[in-house]
Amino acid sequence: MLEPQGFYDAITTYGLPPSIIDLDRSAQDSVPYRVKTAYGFTDPFVVNGVTKQGGSLSPLKCTLTTSLCNRWLMDLENQGVLTVQTHMSHIGTPHTPSDDLSLRISLIKAMDDSLIMRHSLDTLKVSARCADRFQATYGWETEWWKSTLYAFNTPAPNGEECLMPSVDYSNPQSEVTFWHCIPILQDHITFLRVPVNQPQKQFHFLRDIISNFDFPLVSSPIPLTLLHRIISQIVVAKLRPHLALQPVSNANAAALDRMLATKIHAYLGFPFHFNSTLLTLPLDLRGLGFPSISRLNSSLAVSGLQ
Repeated sequence: MLEPQGFYDAITTYGLPPSIIDLDRSAQDSVPYRVKTAYGFTDPFVVNGVTKQGGSLSPLKCTLTTSLCNRWLMDLENQGVLTVQTHMSHIGTPHTPSDDLSLRISLIKAMDDSLIMRHSLDTLKVSARCADRFQATYGWETEWWKSTLYAFNTPAPNGEECLMPSVDYSNPQSEVTFWHCIPILQDHITFLRVPVNQPQKQFHFLRDIISNFDFPLVSSPIPLTLLHRIISQIVVAKLRPHLALQPVSNANAAALDRMLATKIHAYLGFPFHFNSTLLTLPLDLRGLGFPSISRLNSSLAVSGLQ
């Protein structure tokens, strides 16, 4: 439900050419749509100012609009914002030129998730209400029932839940404040459904993905080439984005490979279980060429570090 005005405000704020706004408006003005149903296409109807979901412009508009929220929160507050810097810079004795660099983190946001970091609960509540007001202005609504308060290196607020403020979505500029009860966690952060810095929790989650996977039921056995494609496009495609955000240990990655190999062995009805390494070796090395979770995990860990 992102309003196109957020994208236009970002274009104006950052001093980009106004012709971008004119081009975008012309592309979204009086666009005819038809819906394909079981009975054929519906009659055409006209839509204005809507960016196609999943289109190439959708993430760009979301990123630029959200960046305004981050800048606004930075301008509103001088206290409570998290600053990342080296230890030598923190104690006032920089050793290298890069020690003078610092990064202030106000808001981390993706298409479907956001994370506000503050040093105190009071400043966090102010920031949460401001961010909610910004989002509501441009058509977003916070899913408070999915929200969580993370508290680290500090005593948790009384009880297992905390009240956080939000605005009236029908009139975000009003001074009316609504309060939502959200749970408190003190052991880890979950962002984009990934437990951050919790590789063991991540392993259990990925293990469940493989355990819950079943090969499709067909009248005849599936050949190896089709098994390879099913594993790559269904199982590994689900594992890859999670490993990119939070890799697991080498031992756990090897365990996932063995689990996947066991599934394939059981489906093919082999009388013995050969080494799972043979399953993931390339064809030119006398292997079967199935994707290796261990190698994928290692490469994504290195890419993340870079």
